[in-house]
Amino acid sequence: MIKVVFIILAGIKIAFSGIDIRVEGYGETPEEARKDALRQISELVVSEIASEVKLRHALRGEKLDKRMRVSISLKTKGYIRGVKFGEPERINGKYRVKAVWDEDSMEATLKSIYMELSVDIDKLTKEDLRELLRKIDFLIALYTLMPLRDIDIEKVVSMKDEVLKRLNFSAVIFYTEPEDATVKINGVIYEPYKPIYLPERMYIFTVSKKGYYPVKGRFYAMKGTTKVINIRLVPESETLQKYRLIIEDSPVDVRDIIENTLRNFGVDISPDAEDKIVVSFKHSKDEFGEYIRHSIKIHARVYKGRRVVADTIGETGYFFTLRKNMWEPIRKKLKKVISEVLRDLFIKVRKRDEYAYSSSIFLVT
Repeated sequence: MIKVVFIILAGIKIAFSGIDIRVEGYGETPEEARKDALRQISELVVSEIASEVKLRHALRGEKLDKRMRVSISLKTKGYIRGVKFGEPERINGKYRVKAVWDEDSMEATLKSIYMELSVDIDKLTKEDLRELLRKIDFLIALYTLMPLRDIDIEKVVSMKDEVLKRLNFSAVIFYTEPEDATVKINGVIYEPYKPIYLPERMYIFTVSKKGYYPVKGRFYAMKGTTKVINIRLVPESETLQKYRLIIEDSPVDVRDIIENTLRNFGVDISPDAEDKIVVSFKHSKDEFGEYIRHSIKIHARVYKGRRVVADTIGETGYFFTLRKNMWEPIRKKLKKVISEVLRDLFIKVRKRDEYAYSSSIFLVT
């Protein structure tokens, strides 16, 4: 078994590890006997490591993370390396194989797992990330028993933090035009074109650059998802057509969605403008116990003075929400429809190609 003897001298604790696990595996074939021996060694090693890690956390007054404890005890038996097998022996009609796992084996296991961590975590699936996290937990646990100079444990711990971010946070990527625009989320500056990992909640953002009109908006970051936000800033040198914006009977606040979409079409929202854009909503709903069925129609018009020069209608179709949590799902459902309606509206209003760039519509889904 893994034996740790502590000697305390002048307040310094020195650990001497003696590792020597020996088992006998049995099977109908030599291969089955080796598998049985490996299974026994794996179970013993994992059990000892889990107990030792728990003890060391207790001595330091720390609580062992439940996820790490489960990971060490249940998922890591396949990570054992360097087992030394003897020659198969035939005994009573079965094969017996003796196996040893010692300090050299432990060192081989540490180095092997450490090498396996050299991966691009941004290219891994969720399941691959969970597997990588199990390896990292196992490596950290082994390292507490046998620190090696060849292993940069701070790098391993940092990698664990990055893996946890990708599993538990939302990834948000801003693609901006121009590319060197500044992205602020809740007042904190981030770089565009790189994943930004955020806890699940609602966020307010601003994309800006000197010489361009800024774009403001908000989005909801959902755990375990990746959200792409495309923003095209309009140069201040480009003359913007001024409109008043009137929103009628919207079931939720969607002004930021409408304003930013219009800005991408070269529209300047001004309360003093003579021309106006009116976006009206008609919200129908039916109650079914704790659920509500919704249907929302959107009617957008452009006025030149008192004359309507273009109008477009769109609708969400039927969708359900919980009675207690309906507002954010409604807003999310409206985002795409609003952008489509305004796109169609300004294709009608402006015939020049520079105003019909539907690919640059502001949309956060």
